[in-house]
Formats: sequence, C-alpha cells, structure tokens
Amino acid sequence: INAEYMGDMVDNLNPDDYKTIEEIDQELEQSYDDDRELEALRARRLAEIQQQASTPAFGKMRLIKKDDYVQEVTNAGRDIWVVLLLMKPDNSGCKLLKSALNECAGRFREVKFLEIISTDAIPSFPDAQLPCVIIYQSGQLKKQLSGLNPWGGTKLDAEDVAYELEKMGVLKPPKDE
Repeated sequence: INAEYMGDMVDNLNPDDYKTIEEIDQELEQSYDDDRELEALRARRLAEIQQQASTPAFGKMRLIKKDDYVQEVTNAGRDIWVVLLLMKPDNSGCKLLKSALNECAGRFREVKFLEIISTDAIPSFPDAQLPCVIIYQSGQLKKQLSGLNPWGGTKLDAEDVAYELEKMGVLKPPKDE
C-alpha cells in the first residue's frame, strides 16, 4: 500500500459512516432480545405441538362390528369421549343424524365418533328407538338419547348436534381467539 492511496483513504473517511461502541452494543443487545423472544416463541409452539400430539385425534366416524365394541368403546382410553350411533342404514332419521355426527367428527377430532348397526350391537333393539346415540367417557356410559328430538328434530344439522354435545360436556366450548 502506498502513501498516496492511504492519504486518499483518510481523506475520504467519514466518521458518520461508522458506529460507536455504544451503538454496536445497543444493536447486539437488541439482537439478543430478539433471540430470546424467538426462543420463547419456539418453546410455546413446541409445547402446543406436544399437547396436540398427546391428544388422540380421530377425525372421522367409523363403522364398528359387535366384536370391536369392547376395544373401541369400553377400552377407548382414559378421558376419551365416545359418541356411538346405533343405526340402520335405511332409516331416514339415522341417515340425517349420521350426516351431522360425521361432520362433527371432522371438526372435533379429540372425540371418537363410531356407528354400529343397532341389531348387530343388540339383536332385539327396537327400530322405534332409532337413531340412538350412546355417549361414553373413559369406558363409562354417560348418556343415551333416542330419536331426533334431543338433537333438534328433523331439521337438525351439525351445529345443533355440536351444541347439544357441548351442553353435555362432550365437546369443549370454542376458545376465543
């Protein structure tokens, strides 16, 4: 490096282009605060993911047979709600309630929604009691509802069914965002 080049560098040196030690320290501290905030956010998100992973996710209504009943219902697990529809495929009330329950199953994945043909579950089950929903928690019978009236009658939809299940404690009320 020659002297003339060094002179030009010094002449072109503008102290305003460079930061003071205090400014550099302040930026480093700001960066450190950002890192701590990101780390806290990561920790919260990881806790949410772990919570979701520990909660069973079912997500759809499934048809079971009599042989599956004990495993799927009685042994469903601790604190697991099971909504079991006793039905007949050709019964219009069963079709209506099944449609609404199936939609609820997709929205409320922490609840196990099952269906079984009524006479497969109980050979002499009367058609007059259809559709019949039996609700269990932790393998214990909590409630039995027959017909469409408990769900809002023949005009029922998934919102009506979700509302009634929430009132029974099966579904948790939506969290305010």
